[in-house]
Amino acid sequence: FFFFLMITRTTRIKTGGSAAASDGDKRQTLKTEPDSTAPLIYNLAVKAKDARNSELAGKLYTQLLEVVPNHTNATINLAVLEREAKRYDQAIELLDKALKREPENTAAIINRVQVLEEKGDINAARQALEEAHKLNPEDEEIQHSLNELQKKKAMLNK
Repeated sequence: FFFFLMITRTTRIKTGGSAAASDGDKRQTLKTEPDSTAPLIYNLAVKAKDARNSELAGKLYTQLLEVVPNHTNATINLAVLEREAKRYDQAIELLDKALKREPENTAAIINRVQVLEEKGDINAARQALEEAHKLNPEDEEIQHSLNELQKKKAMLNK
């Protein structure tokens, strides 16, 4: 509701029109002023996710990515929502996009590994972590995840 109100207010001020803004008006405002609205949309999406409103958070991240397609954090957070909904292929696709832009992004790497683990592909998860470890040998989070994954694999092989 707050997001709709903010967009409605912005549209009314710019156009001098009525308070009822159409979806097209909202998107136009976002496209013409992405620098000013993108941080607000991102923060609203994070708050929605934190409040466990995955549907709203997903819509906000998607809307943000339509306007700012290279927003890595929004891409990763949307992938997390996809993983939580068990839509693993969509999550991997989003994380691959984020990693294409930022190959050493630890959050994208760790989330991709989690998706692969949840899909049951422990070997691919281990391989991804080993490659990430080569890129970032001093990254403690990657090292910790690699150690945990090796423990899981050892337990599965017993």
